[in-house]
Amino acid sequence: MWLAIAVWILVLVDPTGSQCHAWTIYDKNGQATSLWLVVGLFTAFPTILICLIVLRWKSFSQIIYDAGADNYKRFLASKGRYDQNKPASFIFPFNLVFVVVVVGWCLFCAIPLWVMILPCYLGH
Repeated sequence: MWLAIAVWILVLVDPTGSQCHAWTIYDKNGQATSLWLVVGLFTAFPTILICLIVLRWKSFSQIIYDAGADNYKRFLASKGRYDQNKPASFIFPFNLVFVVVVVGWCLFCAIPLWVMILPCYLGH
């Protein structure tokens, strides 16, 4: 959704009345940054990655669980004071962590929208 909104703004809104002519932000030292590049790096690329994760949710969580369960050792078992043959209980809230990461990533992907609004229309 953020990607669609950002691309729609870049395509449909005329930036000539703003401080970002041709969707380019100029730094105080004259350095130019294209908003198309910002949208590509902060929205398009993360959107592709997050779509891959969402489409392969179960396999991603299984890979992470297997990696964590295989490397997990109890503290006392690693010191030789606990029964090595007793299975270790490994409990980690994978789905909750994934949901928090996805929500955080969505907020991160909204950065170009703020970059468009604040310096171009409200800034300086």
